[in-house]
Formats: sequence, structure tokens, C-alpha cells
Amino acid sequence: MPAVVFAAGGLAPFQVFISSTGTVVGAGAAGISLLSVTGLRDLSGLRTGDAPRALADGSYPGLNYLDERVVTIKWDLTLASGLETALQVLAAGFQNVADPSSICMTSGDFLRQVAGVGATKPVSSLQFQLPGRTSPLVTFGRPTKHVVPIDLNYQWGQTQPASEWTSADGEVYDATVISAATSLPSPTSGMAWPAAFPWTFGSSSGGSMQLNNTGNYAAKPLFMIQGPVSYPKITHTNSGQTMYLNIVLGAADILILDHQAGTVTLNGTANRNNLVGFGSSFFTLSPGNNGIGFSSADSSAVAGTLTGYLLPTYSTV
Repeated sequence: MPAVVFAAGGLAPFQVFISSTGTVVGAGAAGISLLSVTGLRDLSGLRTGDAPRALADGSYPGLNYLDERVVTIKWDLTLASGLETALQVLAAGFQNVADPSSICMTSGDFLRQVAGVGATKPVSSLQFQLPGRTSPLVTFGRPTKHVVPIDLNYQWGQTQPASEWTSADGEVYDATVISAATSLPSPTSGMAWPAAFPWTFGSSSGGSMQLNNTGNYAAKPLFMIQGPVSYPKITHTNSGQTMYLNIVLGAADILILDHQAGTVTLNGTANRNNLVGFGSSFFTLSPGNNGIGFSSADSSAVAGTLTGYLLPTYSTV
């Protein structure tokens, strides 16, 4: 299976793309129609840190984090012939996954594969094209239930199966990867002495870019730094948060910063968080444009680059 899977050629409204089998269903495709979907556009369950007040009514509000997301899909199959074939198409996409870690990924895992770095694994996702949306909504995860009722109507070629899909990260994404890249600022030429008017201090270019989170929830970006560069620093200019890396990269070195997992990977070797400098933090990108700065300790021009990736993110759509 390809490492990166989005529906090729787009989807019609009320169609679903099952990435594990590369199959489009719904709106009559494969003889299957979509009756309803619940849990896709909803706010998933929350893990809340509320604590009860000891001597008063109510509670102290705590931090909220998304729990896993459960999406339930109801299908309609009404076929004069070919019912068994259509059921097999659905069943192929909703087989049990014995080891979810072998396929279940976060957005960071997916973006790592988009960037072409690190180990790959099959993309297990459902993509839903809803009317009026320019891009399908995608949720990573695995099937957790599939029910096919066999009743009196079954003999006439009609049944209404129900499928359940569980996404561990609780988020929903647009099936569109946002990316941008920048080089390091060019060093300024300084001033020649003795100085004469008009004074010229030189100019600098590069070192900044914009990443636009077109979703409505904080997105966890993935950054790739390619050397050569000395002691690179990434700044989220909206919030002032920074990520400083205490390392000198050669021309063949690649550093990956996964802001969802909170991990640093150097040339495919994980667990290099010891490179993170004091005062640094993994940050999220708020909805809208996010300014990203890139700098280093180099005193002369070097060819190091920074590339950022994100998936537009939603907690509820």
C-alpha cells in the first residue's frame, strides 16, 4: 500500500473513501448508499480535569483534552442482484485489526510520511465528502464494529449494515496537506569604515514563512530542518514560543520535529529530545495564518532550510 493515501480524483457528495482497500463507496458507488453518519462532526468525548469544590457547590474547571472519536456509519444496500458482492466490498474495509499500532497513526505520523522521512506504515483512514465542502474530512483510526442485519428483506436484496470507526486522537482533518518552506536569513554585509553618508547596513532576506491552519482547532505541525545549519531556532511569531536545537547539522543531516508526539528525530533515529535547548517548547498552530521564523548561529551564508507541514484540524466541524 502507498505510504500516503488520499482519494485520487476527488469524491462526489455522500461518498466515502476507505484507504485500506482504496475503495470508494456511497452515493451508489459499489452499489452502496450512505444513510447517515454520526460522530464525525461532533465534539468527541472529553477528558476533563475538573475538581469538585470541597466546601461549595460546583467544581474548579480543569484542562480539557479530546478523548477518542467514534464514528458510526449506516449504509443502505438495495440491489436486485449483486448484494453479496457489495457486502464483500464493505467487509473488506472493516476487518478486525489485531494490532492497532501497526496501522493507527496520528497526524504527525501521516505528515512524516508526506515529508518522505522515517518508517512508513499503511494509512488507515476514512474520508467523507460532505456537500458544500471543498475537501473531504478525514479521520485516522481503525474499524471497531461492523453489523450486517439478515432479516426478511435480505432475501429481496436489501440490507442496512452499520459500521463503527474509532479514531484514537479524537481530531478530524481536511484531506489537504498545508506546507511551506524557507531558507535561512542571508547575513547582512555590515558597514564599511570609514563610513560616509548615506550609511548602508546591508539587507537580509529569508528566514520566515506562513503556515495557514484553515481548520478551527489548534493544529500540531511537523517541521523538517535540512542542513547545513548551526544551532537552528524555530520561532512561532504569533505566540513567541521557540524551539532551539543544540546541534550543528551537516549537509546530509535531517532533523524532524513532531509537535504532536513531542519528539525529535535525527536522520531517522528517534529519541533525540536531548537536543532541545532550555526554554524551548513544542507548540501548536492556531486557526488562521501562523508566522514561522527560522534562524541560526551561522555567521556566513549556509544552505539550510526549514519546511513545515500541517493538516487543517477540527475538534468539531
